[in-house]
Amino acid sequence: MSSGVSRQHHMIPIDTLIELVGIATEPWGVHGQARPVQPTAQSVERIRRELGVAIPNDYIRIATACTSYVGWLASIGEDYDHHCHILRLNETFHSPEEPPALPQHFVLLNHGHDGDCDCWDVRASTVSGEHPIVYVDMESDTPDASGLRFESFRAYIEHFVRYQAPRAASSSRRRRAQTLLEECGV
Repeated sequence: MSSGVSRQHHMIPIDTLIELVGIATEPWGVHGQARPVQPTAQSVERIRRELGVAIPNDYIRIATACTSYVGWLASIGEDYDHHCHILRLNETFHSPEEPPALPQHFVLLNHGHDGDCDCWDVRASTVSGEHPIVYVDMESDTPDASGLRFESFRAYIEHFVRYQAPRAASSSRRRRAQTLLEECGV
């Protein structure tokens, strides 16, 4: 078993999770280059068809309700030509023109521009029916996927907000994140 990420914890209610994603992504998602475009049934289907991965319902709900989600996660709306759209990011990171190329069985779901890529591993499915999410380090000559692993998007995004939201730039947003997490028993 890799890292302690799979340990049991309280599930954060979806409305609270959406607020926490907003707090966690505000530093990156409020500037002009990361304007959110809400997903549509057509955009989600196109992503499934082109990348071979079904976008989990929690990702869709967060992308629909959180105005700053593209500060961390790839866009899944109809802004297909935007450099932070999931289709463009995967095209870029899988390109052999910019080595090291991300192996084809990894579908990038965050930006990855710092060499830290969170990806669905489409070779496997978990008990939830989703593809596991793995951390892939792209800073070496060969992509290394020996880091964190999550059994679902929900586990991945809850881990992210537990870490990132209490570190928000604004002290009032940090306090709000702490309060929300405490109310959830986290």
